Amino acid sequence: MKFFQFIHCIFIVSSVVSCGNSPNESRFTSSDTQIQRDVTRVPESLKKGEQEYAKYCLTCHQADGNGVRGQFPPLAGNQTITGPADSLVKIVLLGLQGPIEVNGQTQNYSQIMPAQDYLTDDQIADVLTYIRNSWGNKAPEVKPGLVAKIRNENKIKQ
Repeated sequence: MKFFQFIHCIFIVSSVVSCGNSPNESRFTSSDTQIQRDVTRVPESLKKGEQEYAKYCLTCHQADGNGVRGQFPPLAGNQTITGPADSLVKIVLLGLQGPIEVNGQTQNYSQIMPAQDYLTDDQIADVLTYIRNSWGNKAPEVKPGLVAKIRNENKIKQ
């Protein structure tokens, strides 16, 4: 299992590095891309993120990232997860309620996503990096600095 995780991390790092030099970065905002270019934290962030996911997210979003139909949205294959990181950071810090769009379809999930603002900037960055690079998702690392910036903009204390 550890060998598979190591290989998975190497694959993700090489994918992120090769994507970082691509002229096709337009799906991320420029600030998002600038904040996330440094990939030196990725393997460590993925490992920590997996642990944080198991503690705080797994019960609702499940081990396979598919959520629970009608209650909790899927993270696997969800375009919101691989889109701009600032949107995800806001969801974690502020919570989410009501209908949401998942892969082009508006859906109503019966359960509220409570704010997880008690988590540190590092914890949020790690768990988001993990979900953005698991279950077939591929997206740049989320940096703690981005989380801190959004936390500050929304006047959320840590």
